[in-house]
Amino acid sequence: MKFAENNRISQRQLYRQIVIAFIAPFLLCLFRGRRNQGLSGLTGTLLAVAVFLFYVIFLIRLGYAFANPCKTAGKILGRLMGIFYLVYCILGAAFLLDLLGEIVSVNLGTGVQKVWLCVIALIVCSLGTHRGIQRRGRIGEVSGGLVLVAVVLMLLLSAGQGRWEYFQEMLWNSEFSGRRILQSGYYVICAFSGLSLLPFLLEHVEKKGNSGNVKSIGKTVVLAVVTLGVLLILAELLLPAVFGWGRLRYENYPILPLLAGADLPGNVLARFDVLWMGFLLYSLLFSVGSFLHYGHLIVEKTGLGTGRVWIGLLVFVVMVTEVRGIRIRDYFEMYLGCIFVPGMLIIQIIFFIMGKKRWKKKAEPSNLKKRNRAGWGKNSINIARQRKAAEGLNLGNYVRRCSVVVIILGISLFTLSGCGGVEPEKRMYPLALGADIEDRKFQLTYGVPDLPKATGQEKNGEDQGNAAPSVSGDSFQEIEQLYSRTQEKYLDMGHLEILVLGQSLLDGGRWEQVLEYLKQEPTIGENVYVFRSSNAAEAVGWGSPQETSLGEYLLGLLENNPDGSPSQAVTLRELYHEMYDRGALPALPDLIIQGEELEVVF
Repeated sequence: MKFAENNRISQRQLYRQIVIAFIAPFLLCLFRGRRNQGLSGLTGTLLAVAVFLFYVIFLIRLGYAFANPCKTAGKILGRLMGIFYLVYCILGAAFLLDLLGEIVSVNLGTGVQKVWLCVIALIVCSLGTHRGIQRRGRIGEVSGGLVLVAVVLMLLLSAGQGRWEYFQEMLWNSEFSGRRILQSGYYVICAFSGLSLLPFLLEHVEKKGNSGNVKSIGKTVVLAVVTLGVLLILAELLLPAVFGWGRLRYENYPILPLLAGADLPGNVLARFDVLWMGFLLYSLLFSVGSFLHYGHLIVEKTGLGTGRVWIGLLVFVVMVTEVRGIRIRDYFEMYLGCIFVPGMLIIQIIFFIMGKKRWKKKAEPSNLKKRNRAGWGKNSINIARQRKAAEGLNLGNYVRRCSVVVIILGISLFTLSGCGGVEPEKRMYPLALGADIEDRKFQLTYGVPDLPKATGQEKNGEDQGNAAPSVSGDSFQEIEQLYSRTQEKYLDMGHLEILVLGQSLLDGGRWEQVLEYLKQEPTIGENVYVFRSSNAAEAVGWGSPQETSLGEYLLGLLENNPDGSPSQAVTLRELYHEMYDRGALPALPDLIIQGEELEVVF
């Protein structure tokens, strides 16, 4: 048997698989609506991690019992146990698949319908589930370290957005009680419940040391739990410091707007959040693939078939099924807390007792003993070399296959999206946006710089000018429809840097609707500078004597001029904080236009 086909993974591969599979679900799902935050959330997380460190010891000892469930507990009980865990795998995969489709369709604005996104993702995740445990371990080994380092780096870069006064809001206003601590701790325990699938895999994990003691595997799993616990605590400290305690109540996935403010030093990348989003989506894909993989492993060990086709079909059916408005996202958490976690503990205790009686230590094959006694030194070296060569060859092949899959997925999303095929020269890139009230209707004005002139690519007879088209409507959906019918170019808001609120909007008290609209736009970051003006449309349409647009001028004033400073301006994130905390706006810098001159009053 070749080393590349021994159906085993190393402990390093096990560690990285655990980390990859849990990072995205933890960061996305554990902080919805201030659920697991505040002093009680921190305390509950610490207690839950401590409980799981002891639980891992018990979990590792279940490996012998779950290696052959039907032999341990009998065919009937073994298959019932397999069905119980299989239901969990199907529901978990459906929940994460639905989450992935929602995030991609809403926050990335690909233009692809959610159901087709889920179909593509499910196909991609299913491709690697039938290729063996070892190959899956290798892709985890290749990508695990990169994903972990990237997520830690992003969290550290986001720490610069935090404010001490925001963090104090959490300290003074968050509830600290035994009930909240237990509730938060149980949320974390339910989130860690995926570790209960490990006993099905333990016989395929290589043991370190001459004795082959399973304690080494336990240390690896403990290290993974500690790593995830540290990431959770770091996020719990970071989120209230960045957003404030009031806003977190209204955020379903607060980690997503956190991405918008993460920048590299020197502002090297304008939309650094897209890169972080890529790592989170990869983790979600890996998590869905893990559920599918364990589902296939369970049905094989319990004699329920192979599940190569019907498990994926069941996942998709559960994901799209809706009964009286209730979908998988509505009942999955209740299923975890009320059914799976208690039932899992009962099953594990039963199998621990029954398996302990029937377990027998596997003897080492006699031929291997003879070879070891003979001391075949040269042959051992040659075998080791052959193993390394085979492993490297297969690793290279597997990486290439995975690269092809990723490329195919990227091309699919690009070609199927409604805007992915729009060429750059056919897009309009507003740097500034003005919002007014005109005849009781919203009026949005888009300030677009003359890109050909700014880049030195202007052609004779071609002059875009500092265009500032204005569109009015009763709602922002109507404005977008009118824009698409009246404007030649596709509107790309991914480069917006300046927001100007008109006095008519502020006096009418309808500025909250504008902020809610901007908050729903996936391409608009929260580091946009906000100003006020008596007439936002006039301000956005202003051009300097040097033919510089408003957006270019204000960016240069704040970021490139020694007399200016970004700290003097107000960002969109600060507006969100004040809106959710006090229901009011902070003091905004004024834009005063006098002829061709523009004055900024901070």
